Amino acid sequence: MSSSPNAPTPVQSAHAIHPVDDSEACFDILAPSSKDIRNIRSHILQTFCSTCMMSEKDLGQQLRTCGKCHTVWYCSKECQTQNWPDHKPTCRESGLPKLIRTLISNEVLQDILHLCFILHFNLLHRSIFDEPFVARVIVAIEPSGILDFAKILLGKGLDKKKVQGMLQFNRFQPATAAQLESLPWHREMWRRERDRVDSEDFRTDPVALMDIAFACGQHSIAVPVHIHSLAMEQ
Repeated sequence: MSSSPNAPTPVQSAHAIHPVDDSEACFDILAPSSKDIRNIRSHILQTFCSTCMMSEKDLGQQLRTCGKCHTVWYCSKECQTQNWPDHKPTCRESGLPKLIRTLISNEVLQDILHLCFILHFNLLHRSIFDEPFVARVIVAIEPSGILDFAKILLGKGLDKKKVQGMLQFNRFQPATAAQLESLPWHREMWRRERDRVDSEDFRTDPVALMDIAFACGQHSIAVPVHIHSLAMEQ
């Protein structure tokens, strides 16, 4: 049955309830406290020399970091000099290390990232414990207020100097086999974490690597991820 093109279009109304109050209350219940995050952040990220892959635990001393970008570490001046030709093109100031420490110190965000690995790599139906698998996680700092975000997105600018920000996950992208072959030091980092997890009697638990980078930057930092079997049973 056809209708006249001149007939008025019926108007449909919808009622919506703003969820901010409930969302904030739920977030307050689930989110770890700032104090807990600071306590975990101070020692959670194990660092390795970017040249020889020796860790602070191996050396028994603290590694030195690049004074400009603070995203790479070295065990000696010699290793820093050797790595400089490779590091120089991407050496820029960055707040990535502290951001990553905060990210992996948050148990709620860790659970979400573990779920991403479980779903993307089909870990519920296949066992991967004897080979590395890597995913690049693209993050950004964006306004927590939707109106502030919309103004920036539409190019209208902001009428205030400071805006509350939040960490945003923009992409979770599994690495291909070809990409893995071009990242030999990722494989070494995975092997060290695999040995550590095995020593704690979690030999059948998957171990992944998470390569975290800013959306518009060239820096990335690889972080080993132990995915407990308990996470796949829940």
